[in-house]
Amino acid sequence: MEWGEQLVNLLACGGVYALTALGYTLVFGVVRLVNFAHCDVMMLGAYAGWMLRREWDAPLWLVLLGAAGLCALAGVGLERVVYRPLFTGREEYLLVAAVGASLVLEYAAAGIWGSAPRRLALPELEGTVMLGGMAVQKGALLVFGLCMLCMVGLSLFLRFSPVGMAMRAVSEDSMAARLCGIPEGKMVAAAFLLGSALAGVSGVLYAQLYSLTPFMGTLPGMKAFAAAVLGGIGSVPGAVAGGFLLSFFETGAAILLGPGARDGVSFFAMILTLLLFPGGLAGRGKGGERL
Repeated sequence: MEWGEQLVNLLACGGVYALTALGYTLVFGVVRLVNFAHCDVMMLGAYAGWMLRREWDAPLWLVLLGAAGLCALAGVGLERVVYRPLFTGREEYLLVAAVGASLVLEYAAAGIWGSAPRRLALPELEGTVMLGGMAVQKGALLVFGLCMLCMVGLSLFLRFSPVGMAMRAVSEDSMAARLCGIPEGKMVAAAFLLGSALAGVSGVLYAQLYSLTPFMGTLPGMKAFAAAVLGGIGSVPGAVAGGFLLSFFETGAAILLGPGARDGVSFFAMILTLLLFPGGLAGRGKGGERL
């Protein structure tokens, strides 16, 4: 495979990891919860895009918007029904609830759509364009562009919008934020809404690259979590950097050690990062700035 094709694959995979990692980062930054059901929200987004394309032959923009909207509702529903009643309990209860919610979503999808692999065809992402004398896949460029747009948009939203500043206040000191009149519950719901919407977009893009099944979100979701840890979970730029860095490691491992080493290197990188840099490469350690 030519180096140009390797670069395209690196950008495409890194973009998907980064978009999904942003969802983990938003929720963890506000409420200190690792939402393990996030990867299955991503799967729901892929199926939403598949349904929109199959039933109404929707254009790409509507597929992405519909997937983001459905996943945003699913994320808010999870927060309200599954997590919110447990926020005042022990952290272990939240982790068990997250794993349980993940399994419920997977087997519910299997019951509705079946377990047979499906294909989400998006002709808008197919074909190549010439860039610097090299033929580059349009889909990879779109994934990369969407990732950068989401990172910049989220950073601006969190820094300058009233809701974004309130979310940051809750992430820094929830008690002080409540004393200032900031509705903590609404900010947590906003984090789930935004993070799940990003998962819907990444689900559509991932389904374009691979098969669509009810269990498709597990591996990329775990890799996205590893990317969030690698970059510094709680950091928006760190999540994006971690996604592309993880994709770089995977591509290098596949070239040097063979395709079988591709998946293992993700979790090895996460463990090594936790051992050497507990706060991640962005330095989001205990007591550090979040979001």
